[in-house]
Amino acid sequence: MTQSQPAALTRTLDAARRKLLETGTRNRLIHVNRDNQRASCLNIIHERSDEVWRLLRIQGKRMRFRAMGSDTATPEGVLLLAAPGAQTQSDSQLETPLGPEALARRLLRLSHDARTAEEEQGLNVLYLAMGFLRWREAPGSQVLREAPLILLPVQLVRNDRSSTFDLMAREDDLTANLPLQERLRQDFGIQLPEIEEDDNWTPGDYLSLVQDAVSGQQDWQVDRDGMQLGFFSFAKLLMHRDLDPANWPEGAFDGNPLLDGLLAQGFAGDAPLFGDRDRLDDRLDPARIIQVIDADASQTKVIEEVRAGASLVVQGPPGTGKSQTITNIIAAAAHDGKTVLFVAEKMAALSVVHDRLARAGLRDICLELHSRSANKKALAQELGRTLMAGAHPLPATADPARLRQTRDMLNAVTGLLHDPLLPWDEAPYAALSRIIGFIGQGARPPAIPLDGLEALDATAREQAAQAIARFVAARDRAGPPQAHPFRGARALDLQPTDLARLGDDLRAALAALQAVAAQGQPTLDRAEARVRMLRLLARAPQGAADHAATLFAAARDPRLVQALQAGAEWAAAQEQVLTRFTPAAPDLDPAPLRAGLARGVGSFLGRLFGPYRGASAQLQTLLVGPMPSAAADRLALADELVALRRLRRVLADDEAYLAATLGTDWRGERTPFARLAAVAGWLGELDGCLPDGAAVVQALTDIPDPAAQGDALAAAVQDARAALARVRDRLDLDAEAAGLAGDASIADWQAALSGMADAPARYAEWADLARDAQVAGRHGAAAVVEAVRAGHLAPQDAAKIGRASCRERV
Repeated sequence: MTQSQPAALTRTLDAARRKLLETGTRNRLIHVNRDNQRASCLNIIHERSDEVWRLLRIQGKRMRFRAMGSDTATPEGVLLLAAPGAQTQSDSQLETPLGPEALARRLLRLSHDARTAEEEQGLNVLYLAMGFLRWREAPGSQVLREAPLILLPVQLVRNDRSSTFDLMAREDDLTANLPLQERLRQDFGIQLPEIEEDDNWTPGDYLSLVQDAVSGQQDWQVDRDGMQLGFFSFAKLLMHRDLDPANWPEGAFDGNPLLDGLLAQGFAGDAPLFGDRDRLDDRLDPARIIQVIDADASQTKVIEEVRAGASLVVQGPPGTGKSQTITNIIAAAAHDGKTVLFVAEKMAALSVVHDRLARAGLRDICLELHSRSANKKALAQELGRTLMAGAHPLPATADPARLRQTRDMLNAVTGLLHDPLLPWDEAPYAALSRIIGFIGQGARPPAIPLDGLEALDATAREQAAQAIARFVAARDRAGPPQAHPFRGARALDLQPTDLARLGDDLRAALAALQAVAAQGQPTLDRAEARVRMLRLLARAPQGAADHAATLFAAARDPRLVQALQAGAEWAAAQEQVLTRFTPAAPDLDPAPLRAGLARGVGSFLGRLFGPYRGASAQLQTLLVGPMPSAAADRLALADELVALRRLRRVLADDEAYLAATLGTDWRGERTPFARLAAVAGWLGELDGCLPDGAAVVQALTDIPDPAAQGDALAAAVQDARAALARVRDRLDLDAEAAGLAGDASIADWQAALSGMADAPARYAEWADLARDAQVAGRHGAAAVVEAVRAGHLAPQDAAKIGRASCRERV
């Protein structure tokens, strides 16, 4: 370094210090106009500084604000303010001269501006000024200056209950008015006392010392209880003191090459660590790379240049990874045993880097010296936490061999993508980029199967491209395949006579379909279902119209059918019994009668004694005709009564169910069981034809001759199916491709057949298009043709996509 270099650096630092020194009256630390009520500040009246100090600083309490003025404006447009008085307060409220509304607006503005300054600059600039020095710049001057003496760091805290703001002291160090100290020292030779805060320190004691220091100045006073909440900044004066050579060891500035390079001589050009064509993986061993978050190649170059000691400037718009790069640089420097000072104009930049380091597990290497962390207590706590964390063992480092293996594998994949392949001399990456280019132009990516494409050599690829071109040309003539009238036709060699017969078949099919549609049927399947319904209606049993509404819901219930069948069997047996017995006979218990008659069967002597003769006499009273002479015949009559009684017991088990199910149709033993059983069975067959019993009754009423209607509709459906079969057979029609699969509507069939009948000449277009598609498929381009046909690939891109797909597969 030459002799002129230190002098140049000193002059530069002196000039910077002069610019930083703001001791003029425009600085609010030198002069505060407390009469200006429109400024971004808030005067506190009727309070004692020692009492406020005790509540805020010593006891750590919150203090509220009280509006002592009025919000009513005078005719001159000035708000009425409370006048300062001699009466001071000792409560937890700070009195202000503003009205309630003006106070609320002023506090909201102060809170917003303080929070913004701290977020952007990382500094708290909101202070409660306590005690003011009233001084004059020269003896006899008419202008009275006021400067704050004690500055208590505070913050405005939202009171959730009252929706207002409270004042609370911060844990930052108490600050004296440094610019005022410098101004009084330079202009008046007055040395203001330093603030040495301890447990017994009070503002009153300090202000007394200030009063003693300025006692030799005429008309100078100390307003001991004057207080104002406002914004005060010491940042520039602190920098002014930091740049004072007297505060540093001798030669600390002049012999510092970094300062000389930044402020005076600049830096010599460094040879770049990496050339333009250097591969980082060839130059850097993974074991040497120290990166705690992801970094790309350009960021890695910057990190390694800094580690190598190069001086450089990194530029880039937002979002390009500058904060990530700084994070990695700090981590790498710490790993290398270096100390890093990271400064930024805005606190957000510091916070982003600090948060990234903390998330990477490197919080212990960071010491925050800004914002809320810039006080002795926070610094001591952070140092203590870091020292405690240092007692734990560090985790073992990972083996870089695995990282080398992964890197080599990824480089191998890169080589496979970028190395040209023979015999096409084209890299797979180029084929992929072409496909991506189509996607970037808005083309939808085709889902093309690639099996077999690797077998296509240059000749086969050219044939495939030509086949695709012919297909695309045919498609241009024929239009989209899905809209062509002959879509789905697989018979591609029809002769003129075949086309003439096709015209007759199409007209016959249209006429047959119209005959079905005229009967109100939307599809042939629905028409056949109506035929079945009509034929069932034609054989409706007696009473169907009377009982359908009641029985429809339960007609498919097996219990109803069984219960009605049991009732029908009982009713038939009862009717048969009453042809030979009196009406009282069914109510008689036949078991004793049968037991007495059984004694005379097979035994002559049994017929001579009382039980048989008594039973015979009882039987005689129950018969409407002569009693048989044979004992076996008499026993058979008793068995009829036993069987009838058994059937009645079976019916009794379902009486409650039948009564609930049949409703008004239930009439006990007089219920027409046989007729209801027939109706229920018929309704079960009718299942699915009509929606409910009311519809059944309506159909029986409105359709006078369902059998005739059913036969007519069945004949029309049969004719339509036969006519459609002739069209399908002649065209070898793929119904699904034609959009006519499944239960296609008659309207869809009519539209498709009419399109063919109205444009028979377009058959040749379709035949050419289908044949060219087949040829393209035989040359390996079936997937491309299908993508075009499905609308996934634009026709003009088909040949290019086919070529790119072949390359991708190879």
